[in-house]
Parts: sequence; C-alpha cells; structure tokens
Amino acid sequence: MKAPLLMNKLVYTFALVAYGFISLAQDAGVTAVIAPSESNNLTMGTTYAVTVTIKNFGTAPIQDVPVKFVVGVNNALDEVYAGPIAAGASFNYTFTDSLVITNTLVGSGFAETNVIGDINTGNDKITTLYTYGVTGIFDNLEDAVGEITVYPNPVADALSLDYDGIEEVEVNIYNMAGELVVALGKYAGGTLKGIDVSDLESGTYLIQLTSEDGTSYKKFIK
Repeated sequence: MKAPLLMNKLVYTFALVAYGFISLAQDAGVTAVIAPSESNNLTMGTTYAVTVTIKNFGTAPIQDVPVKFVVGVNNALDEVYAGPIAAGASFNYTFTDSLVITNTLVGSGFAETNVIGDINTGNDKITTLYTYGVTGIFDNLEDAVGEITVYPNPVADALSLDYDGIEEVEVNIYNMAGELVVALGKYAGGTLKGIDVSDLESGTYLIQLTSEDGTSYKKFIK
C-alpha cells in the first residue's frame, strides 16, 4: 500500500515542479559518513571525530545546512554548516562536537540534513552500522539503585515501569536506530504505569531512565 502512495506523491511533486508551483532549488542530503567509517569497531569510553559528506542536489547554492549524526543512544551531534555549497557540489563537514561512546547496546545510526524548504527528503539521510569493542551497556543507574523492571514485555498498548530507590527520573523511549520516539518527561516515585505505546510500530525499543545517579536502558518489544 505504501509504495503506490509514495509513487503518487512523487508524481504529484514533479508535476508541481514542472508547472512552476514549487522548485527543487533547496535539496541537500548526506551521501557518506567518512569518519568513523561504516562497520568501524567503536570502543566504550572513546571519543571520535565525525565527518560526513553533504551534497547539494538542488539547482541553487545552499547555506546554513542543519546536519545531524546519531549512533545508537550515544550523544547526538546536531549542528549547522554555514556553507555555502554550490549547486551539484559536495562538502566534507566535520562536526565541532565529538561522538562519545557511553553505550554499546545499539550499533545502528544515521546521518542526515534538514534544510528548510527541502521537498525531496528521500535523499536526506544515510544509515550506518557499527560494532563495539566492549559489550554490555553503560548502566550505573541500576548499579546505584537496584533492579529496574519494564512490563509487560512484549507490550501491546500500555507499558509499566518499576524503579524503586530513585527520587526523580527522566524517561524517554528510543527506537533501535537511536531516534527519540517518545519523550515522557520527569517523574517522581518508584512506579510509572500506563505509558501509552499504542502508536509505536511493531519492533524493539529502548526505554531510557536518567537521574542524578546515572542512566539505564531497558529493551522492550512492541
């Protein structure tokens, strides 16, 4: 069902371009991750410089290009390249901030641009996959306060969470590409019930708990 809808959308878009209602002047995307390169072995606690290739697919120069890089649930890099990049040209952009590996639970990630006015978003993103030199997760929150429980697992509509011993915790849900899909906010007490996950697609997710004592991640299946 999605393929015909996508094709109809593309046909409609190109028709608008042909009649001059919209233009493809603003069209950029990430075409490669140069460093750390695909399938690289990343080490827990290590800092990495990140360089990606941004291409201007459009028909006019672009500048102020938002560019993002994410690996699993490690620190996301989200910056703006001032540019400009000429039409049809590419530029290797190195982020000012560095990637710090604090979690080895998820090796997949992505790099993307998000240019204002870019109507051809199909070429914005490139996915990546890495391995890790150290297995396991950075889990000092659970070490400090005891076991954290997520149930039911698998879940259909409503998820519950027990985290005794934590005065206040911030709760977020990520997909396995490291993208934040639900931001739940901060909660007190030791139990959180009725987390609505009914709108999530079927798959595996990470629920992140962060407090003054640290951070913990728990997997659950929808």
